[in-house]
Parts: sequence; structure tokens; C-alpha cells
Amino acid sequence: MGEKKEVKYLKLRYRLSFLDKPYYGNPPAFVFRSVLGLSLRKLTCVLRQEESCSSCMVKTSCVYSTFFETNVDKNLNSLSGRDKATHPFVLDIIEAFDDHAIIEITFIGRARNYIPYVNLALENAGKKGIGKNRARFSIVDIMVGDEKFYSSLEQIEEHSLIWPLSDCLIPKQLLLETPCRIKEGGRYISDLNLWILLKNMQRRMQVLEELFGEGEAIPVVDSISEITENITLKWVEKRYYSSRQKTVMRLGGVIGSMDIKGDFDSSIISYIDAMALFHVGKNISFGFGKIKVVY
Repeated sequence: MGEKKEVKYLKLRYRLSFLDKPYYGNPPAFVFRSVLGLSLRKLTCVLRQEESCSSCMVKTSCVYSTFFETNVDKNLNSLSGRDKATHPFVLDIIEAFDDHAIIEITFIGRARNYIPYVNLALENAGKKGIGKNRARFSIVDIMVGDEKFYSSLEQIEEHSLIWPLSDCLIPKQLLLETPCRIKEGGRYISDLNLWILLKNMQRRMQVLEELFGEGEAIPVVDSISEITENITLKWVEKRYYSSRQKTVMRLGGVIGSMDIKGDFDSSIISYIDAMALFHVGKNISFGFGKIKVVY
């Protein structure tokens, strides 16, 4: 039985008003991720002459690099041999219409310190516009729960939450709402089950804790038993145009439902809760791997 630590996080909801009717072209999550990344890099990058973030001397303290590149030491315990890690944020598109959009960004661990930069980058992106027609937008408000958020350090600390959650509600069903991309044996798989999701979520949380976490140690799940599942899943693909590759790309994953029943201890429940909070699998910054838990 291993140990890992708690992770603080803060979820903000952004209500946007369009001055022009947007033509996204790509799925909205892809579009907002792209413009936010470009705007954040323009705002915070101090060594733009570098060919890539991986060779930059300030990559470990750079806001853009932390969010969108997340370069790490290859000797990192939870990612031995790899030089990039999971990003410390989750982007969700709640609504995307012709006149408005609502997006949620969950900031994980020390990434909460960079919230003012992200807010300003999103504001600047709205002035430049998004989509093929560069539709302009403004930020109507930013909410944390039922309260308006003003980027103050006091609000960040006051409203930050801690995973694992203190409540241990028994999960009954998992709804995979956006494509879940999980790779095993060098290929993306469609035959997911609870144990595969738990293993991947545990690995994701270990990385987030080692890079961005803080708090008291909690146990790690080594195995599960006496779990029954009724699984209904299908593979779907999202098509998008990659400006970097200059071609139409595809990203596929699994959506559907898992009815689960069994003897869940607090550690298993914590990781299931984490799926709902932080998503699971690959390409999470595109909105993939979103899971709703029914209790």
C-alpha cells in the first residue's frame, strides 16, 4: 500500500458574451483551448526566440509552459523517463451558442497562483476574436460557486477545495460524457472497465500531487474486488483542423455508461470522485475524459 498527498483545486465559471456570431469550425473546447494558449503565451513568454519550451531556461517558472507544455524532469518519480506531464487544469464547455458561451476552468494545485494571468489572457483573446471569423467576445463575469470572482489571493484561498473530498457517497453509475482516451500496450482501447479507469486516475493524481500538490498522505488503491459492472460503451471520434499540422485530424475515445456495484472503500471512492473533478485519460485539456458520477 503506497501513499500520496492531497491536492487543492479551484473551479471558476466564465460567462462570455459575443459581439459577433462565432463560427467555430472545430469543437468549441478545441477552439477555446487554442486561443487561450496563444494569448497566454503572448502575455507571459519572456524568451520568444527559443524554438521550444523544452529548451527554455525559465520553463519551470513560466505560466504558459506550466499550463500548456508542463515540461518535467525525466527523473520525476511518477513519470520516469518522460519529459512532459499532464496539465494542471481542466477545461469544460458548459454552453456554446451564437450570442454567448459558458466555460469552466479547474485550476489544480499551484496553478491557482496563475489565475490572474489566465483571466487576462482570456480577456485579450476576446478582443482578438475566436474561430474562423475572429468573433469577438467579452467576459461578463467570473463566478466561483455563487460568488463573483475578482482574482484576489484571499478569494483563491477561501474558495479552494481539497481532494480527496470529505464526503464518501457511494457511486452507482459512471457516465462518460466526452471521449475517454486511454492507452494500454501502445494503443487506445475501447473495452474500458472500472479497474482500468481507477489505475489511470490514480496515475494522473500521483503526477498532479508530485508536481502541484500539498497536504496529508492518503492510501493508494492496489486492487479492487467484489465489484459488478454493467457496461455500455461506444467509440466516437472528433474531427478538427490542426493549424500546426495543416490538416484535418481525428481524436477518438469512448463514451457511454458503467453501472457499478460493490464494496467500495474510501480510497476507491476518492478516485471515482477525482474522475468527476479532473477528468481521466489523454487530451483532457481538449475537454476529453469528462465523467459524471451518479450516487
